[in-house]
Amino acid sequence: MQVQPGFVQRFGGNVRQPLHVRSAFCLLAALMSCQGASGGKPSSGTGSTNGTTCLAGQSCPASTGTACGPGSPCDGSLVCVGGSCQQSDPTCSYRPPIGPFTPRIAWQWTSSTTQPDYTNVIMTPVVTPLQSPTPAGAPAVAFNAIPGGQGSVSFTIPGLMRAISGLDGTDLWTSDPAHPVNGVSQIAAGDLEGKGQTTFVTGRAGTIWPSTDPQHLGPPTDDGLVAFDNQGRFLWEVQGLNVRWGAPSIANLYGTAESQVVIGATVIDAHGHIVCQGADGQGDNYFGPLSTVADIDGDGIADIATGNTVYDNHCNPKPGWPNGQADGPVAVANFTGDAHPQIVVVANGTRHDW
Repeated sequence: MQVQPGFVQRFGGNVRQPLHVRSAFCLLAALMSCQGASGGKPSSGTGSTNGTTCLAGQSCPASTGTACGPGSPCDGSLVCVGGSCQQSDPTCSYRPPIGPFTPRIAWQWTSSTTQPDYTNVIMTPVVTPLQSPTPAGAPAVAFNAIPGGQGSVSFTIPGLMRAISGLDGTDLWTSDPAHPVNGVSQIAAGDLEGKGQTTFVTGRAGTIWPSTDPQHLGPPTDDGLVAFDNQGRFLWEVQGLNVRWGAPSIANLYGTAESQVVIGATVIDAHGHIVCQGADGQGDNYFGPLSTVADIDGDGIADIATGNTVYDNHCNPKPGWPNGQADGPVAVANFTGDAHPQIVVVANGTRHDW
């Protein structure tokens, strides 16, 4: 578990102090000594806050006297600490002592009285509020659950989507068994319709296989996506898409109130209608599509990046794509600091950086 500098994180009721905090301020109520880098000893550096030089072992006036808090941020480079805007001092640093860190299980979900046979999970859960603004309480944890003994040898394992409380793991809802999900598919969650309510989209469990696949080893012909509202109620489904173990995503491609669902190189609107489909790369490396939405060429408009093709938001390949390489799941980041990000692809067991 990674703890961000400058924060104290609680895990299961135990508090862990960060290993190193470079604070930009010196404070204790209104005044505090500049602290050094070993166990609270004075710093050897100097700095200035509120026009006063802070020497080693001396106190630094820190507060500007301006109150701050939620909805009342500080101006400029000031930092809100303890309800007061603080001046910064880049020479003041403090390394707190390393304390014990003994994580424990806060809660775990292992069973349900609703559809009790569906308790196994082989996909990655998502954590999300069910609506915005978020009411008091923890966000929900959503996942696809399957019966035991199914293994992971198939592209389709019928399951149900469940949402449980992130506070204590209690059941919130279970999706309608009349619309089974594919238990090996991933979930996308977001405010798809722009109404402040979270929509959940995942793979649907197909039931029709071609006659050439009597053992159902490949994906069914009615593979696709299914969507539920923030209470687990069925919204829509799309058949005929190749999803399998893949991962849909939710992004706003057109700058409108509603967002879109992207699976591979297919775009679906907030109501389950296909907007467009790209014919080249899908971000697929045999197990299912995993593409990424990002502004690849810096024109301010979202693109769809797959393993060997970058599409515009209307599913047309951008100039120079496809690149003739193998397809595969992708991630996008700027590794070099130049004007364009890079695309990392896993294809045929090899990682590529385009």
